[in-house]
Amino acid sequence: MRRDVEGSTGLHRLGLLMAKMGEWDKAKDIYELLIGKTDNDQHLMLGSLHHQLGVIYYQKTDLNNALVHYQKSLMNSLKYLPSDGLRLSPTYTNIGLVLCKQGDSDRGITYYQQALDIETKESQPNKEQIAILYNNIGSALQDQGRFHEALENYEQALQINITILPKYHPSLAIRYNNIGMGYYDLKDYSKALVNFQKSQGNIPGAIHTVFFAAKQIPDPYLDYNDIDLRYLIYNNWTFTKKIDLFSDFLASNQTTIHLKQIDTVAIITINNYLIGRTNSMFMPYTIHIANSCLKFENEISIDFESPVLYALKQANAYNDTVPSDCPSPAQHGECYVQFIRKESCSFSWDWVSIESKNKTNIFIWRRS
Repeated sequence: MRRDVEGSTGLHRLGLLMAKMGEWDKAKDIYELLIGKTDNDQHLMLGSLHHQLGVIYYQKTDLNNALVHYQKSLMNSLKYLPSDGLRLSPTYTNIGLVLCKQGDSDRGITYYQQALDIETKESQPNKEQIAILYNNIGSALQDQGRFHEALENYEQALQINITILPKYHPSLAIRYNNIGMGYYDLKDYSKALVNFQKSQGNIPGAIHTVFFAAKQIPDPYLDYNDIDLRYLIYNNWTFTKKIDLFSDFLASNQTTIHLKQIDTVAIITINNYLIGRTNSMFMPYTIHIANSCLKFENEISIDFESPVLYALKQANAYNDTVPSDCPSPAQHGECYVQFIRKESCSFSWDWVSIESKNKTNIFIWRRS
């Protein structure tokens, strides 16, 4: 963690650490103190501090104060930096983002365009950031009803992302979804449907399939690979997903998450807030969460416990002597399936065969 926290002073480093941990109120207090301790003629330092304070207010969904500090950051930075300097691109981008969220998309597009002009003139441009800017401009144009122009920008973002991202990267799903919305607004429903279908991507699936798709393990269905890969099921695993929300969504009092099938024992958090637990693969879960837990940028995590070790823990806790705790050695199965709400055949096949494949697994089974 120490390498992740950089800054010119110990207090600055502490502020960065608080921000990294999501402790926004503490980070705000630190940066306000730093700004108060900084001389008025230290414009570059004040530009950096105000920019960070703008980020903090944005994360707190306080758009008015976020804009104030982004503008102060720009004002101070322009006293030393050229208006088309690369260091100003994040500030232009963030001002554009806040203005668009406040409904001032005309000014927002202007700032996005300034950032885009800076990024594209670089000898080694940041393609990922350029794609984000095209996407943001497209979103602002769509809000204005300029659907054809929005589509042009969404397509630019998609084409850039296709060249730099893996096939199933979440950003590609966002790009296809936005293009689908553009065609939907134009009432071209056939093209909208094609892009919506492309945006759906894949359900994360099982631990084995995830690692196999990433070419980290051999095919678990070949030979005796399922036995060699048994170590995967003795570990805990975490699936994470980043979710961006808009101010009108956050204005509602409560959000509901539907989990159609989670296999099996898991803890679910959003932005490090515990929102639910699961312990059965046979039932759906509906979780109501207060929107006070949410921000514009969120991360949901599903922390899966090893089903084998969970079953063992339950067996030890209940000290029950149910017959046939373990399957026949010929099945290469796992023990204590009666102590977990999980299909029996995932601990060992229902029939006996020396060639049976046992893959106790951890899954996100269905779209939620």
